[in-house]
Amino acid sequence: GSGAALPIDLGRGVLNRMVAAGVDPLDLDRFLLTHLHADHSGELVALLFALRHGRAEPRSVELHGPRGLDDLVRRIVEAWPSTKPDYPLTVLETEGGLVIDELVRVRAEPVHHGGHAALGFRIEDATTGRCMAFTGDSGPGPALSRLSDGVDLLVAECADGPGPGRGRHLDVDALVELADASQVGRVAVVHIDPRHDRAAVLGELARRLGDRLIEGRDGLRIAV
Repeated sequence: GSGAALPIDLGRGVLNRMVAAGVDPLDLDRFLLTHLHADHSGELVALLFALRHGRAEPRSVELHGPRGLDDLVRRIVEAWPSTKPDYPLTVLETEGGLVIDELVRVRAEPVHHGGHAALGFRIEDATTGRCMAFTGDSGPGPALSRLSDGVDLLVAECADGPGPGRGRHLDVDALVELADASQVGRVAVVHIDPRHDRAAVLGELARRLGDRLIEGRDGLRIAV
């Protein structure tokens, strides 16, 4: 593909893990957030601080995310003035649709995560046509079906484990149904709630998805 690095979400420790994977966050100019819960956005404080103080020369940066992102950035800067950008920072809130239209195309879908504004992202390499989707935190619904339709790789949460779920996350049944109905190539499962038996959840997914299943873990690289 294009080789472009495009981070999705900023949970605790993600900046250090990016560096360990050979990707310097300070070299990037775009970041995507699916929603604003702390386990997906908590590293935004450290990122804003690093972008101001860690670069030799200022460069423009875009933050793409759901409704409320601009207010979150403003509150962070109010609480920690040392994070105030001295570079062009553009915060782009979206309710869905095409958010990046270049060699790598990114489309956002508003997904259901209780009463919280949340997005999933579909990413396509315009050169090869290969594509992947990232569910973020989402319960089942038409938006996830649109997002996942025919993708080569689906990175999907399974926080509700064996189920039955409460509709704000995916459980095993919902994830398998989504993958089958959308004719997904491979499924990388992430975000299994630690209250569930991880091995049992992965075992059931493996039984039903077969060799399409990939266990998501830190540092994993998947060719799409």
